[in-house]
Amino acid sequence: MPKEHEQAFHEVGVETLHGRARFVDRQRLDVDGQRIEADDIVIATGAKPRPLAIPGSEHVAASAEFLDLDELPERICFVGGGYVSLEFAHLAAHAGAEAHILTRGDRVLEHFDRGLVAELVEAARGEPIEVYDNSPVREIEVTEDGYRVYSDGEHPALEHDLVVHGAGRVPEIDDLDLAEADVDHDEEGLTVDEHLQSPTNEHVYAAGDAAATDGWPLTPIAAREGSLAARNVLTHRGQTDQPPATMDYAGTASVAFTIPPIARVGLTEDEAEEAQPEIAVQAGDMSEWFSYAHERASPARYKVLTEADSGRIVGAHLLGANAEETINLFALAIRQGLRAEELTAVPWAYPSHGNEVTYMV
Repeated sequence: MPKEHEQAFHEVGVETLHGRARFVDRQRLDVDGQRIEADDIVIATGAKPRPLAIPGSEHVAASAEFLDLDELPERICFVGGGYVSLEFAHLAAHAGAEAHILTRGDRVLEHFDRGLVAELVEAARGEPIEVYDNSPVREIEVTEDGYRVYSDGEHPALEHDLVVHGAGRVPEIDDLDLAEADVDHDEEGLTVDEHLQSPTNEHVYAAGDAAATDGWPLTPIAAREGSLAARNVLTHRGQTDQPPATMDYAGTASVAFTIPPIARVGLTEDEAEEAQPEIAVQAGDMSEWFSYAHERASPARYKVLTEADSGRIVGAHLLGANAEETINLFALAIRQGLRAEELTAVPWAYPSHGNEVTYMV
């Protein structure tokens, strides 16, 4: 916890303890030998790197270790094909390193639009960033010059100076002794109801990466769940007249801060075809549009999904400069149930990336 945050807590009468907490019964915790009893307990312990069950996994650097490097190695291997691997690989490549990404799946960034991801990967080859799909890592060996990474893919052995964990994260709940508090949980986190309350222990709530909810593991979602859990604790105690609150995950935008960034909100084309077969898809290349051409920003592509009958926007996918900002316009549109014609009716500032939304729908 940042010192300034801890100081702010102290100023409003919130005590902070440093140590590992574990349950001793339904309403009591042990924090390094100190017993804490509470009417309500909120679990917001976040996540940790997913354990890699392979020989040599102890040599894999966590993302925080990568960011703390004093000097960037020349050859870096990223294990896994999620946000961390793609973002850090672009960062490393633009700083002069050679980056390899090994993923067990058939593509990286599996939650983003398949076509836009393919464009991003193709563009990344010139950085240089190489992506090896269907290449689960099976062993990491220390060599005289660094590390040799063995995989079951097209290149069974690759030499690197550093290996970085990018294979996802799991809830940091293993040592909480949740069974002592009768708190149900699984590999996705604590089981909670729509009010983020444990159905097996009414005194326990969970939020963020520690909770098994429908929300994506994103900072804004964790923050909102934390606030909602706190409100529901007050409701549970009878300290507010407000009814219990529930989360609304509609219009959640997600961005991978690659170069250029890739963003999504709402349904993918595959998801839309399964859920709503009457979907209209608008897609195209934006690299010659004014806001992108004058920046020489390429690649730049979009895909927008609308209901064929109503024109209501149900999904948007962007690859290119300013995608992390433009996607928020689509997030608002989806959350408010706006139709394409309602977006085109807005006199957006010109020239701007926001104005070009009108050409995407």
